[in-house]
Amino acid sequence: MKKSVTLFFLIILFVFSANVFSDTTEAKSAVAVIDLQAKKGVSADVASMLSDYLRSKLLNTNKYIMVTRENMNLILKEQDFQRSGCTSQECIVQIGKMLGVSKIFTGSLGMIGSVYVLNIKMLNIETGQIEKAESDQAKSEEDLLASVEKIVAKISGKIYVPQYTKTEQGSANTQLKPKNFIENRKGHYYMNRVQMSSKELDNILRLNPLTKELMIKQSKRTKLGSFVFLPIAIVSLGFLIPNLAKALDDTSPGDEYYIPDDEKSKAKRVAIVSGIIYMVSGVTAGMLIGYGKSVTVDKAVKIYNKSLSLREKDGVLIFSFTRKF
Repeated sequence: MKKSVTLFFLIILFVFSANVFSDTTEAKSAVAVIDLQAKKGVSADVASMLSDYLRSKLLNTNKYIMVTRENMNLILKEQDFQRSGCTSQECIVQIGKMLGVSKIFTGSLGMIGSVYVLNIKMLNIETGQIEKAESDQAKSEEDLLASVEKIVAKISGKIYVPQYTKTEQGSANTQLKPKNFIENRKGHYYMNRVQMSSKELDNILRLNPLTKELMIKQSKRTKLGSFVFLPIAIVSLGFLIPNLAKALDDTSPGDEYYIPDDEKSKAKRVAIVSGIIYMVSGVTAGMLIGYGKSVTVDKAVKIYNKSLSLREKDGVLIFSFTRKF
């Protein structure tokens, strides 16, 4: 009995010590942004302002440490480096080495006909190679902001969520719902009539500052259920089944597999203890992993949907986020 209990708690201790409760944080990369090259149909002012917007969006991903335009100019001036005409990949890598960054963003903005074309690439300073390259099109200067957001989301491995979208004005009897409104239909979640995977839903709820903390706390509770209480339930079940079989044994003295009464009594006590532990830990794991997560996600979705506001401007209905991501 003592050996069994000792083994049982050693297993629990091992499982508990292996669990990590806090989310791991990614190491941030030091980066810089070279102002976008203004090409046909684009002014230098627009390219410069869009470059600043790119810097702020990259910084908001919490994946990068950004060298500001002012610090970049100061460092290059101290190095007596002439940036004019520096458009080749080799020259940009040289700038990155002077700035002491691991990656550098560069690109161009121009027009083809009446469409703006934005190209952004990320260079790895150590290898000198293009690590990522993305492009997007826009019909107006205003739409270029969304193009930057899309590209930053792709480069950063995040899901792009539009900050606003225009919709046609509906009738008074039409039930209007903001774009990106999340619906729960019989346990399945939909956004814009497209079914979402659990990972997509989790990522979007983690992007919203109103629901981010809620989702992080649930993630910790899920880990607690998965790595502590669920293993305890499995281990206790491993003790329960064989000891219950021993306790219920009906063999008689002289039978080949006869179990003495003292062993049956011992097995009965172990079965009772392990059965209680199994039920408590199993129910707790189910609450944390299943029911608890379901309740948390439903609550987060309601908060997320409430953060979508509806306002009227110039006779056109515009759905927007009350808070920016």
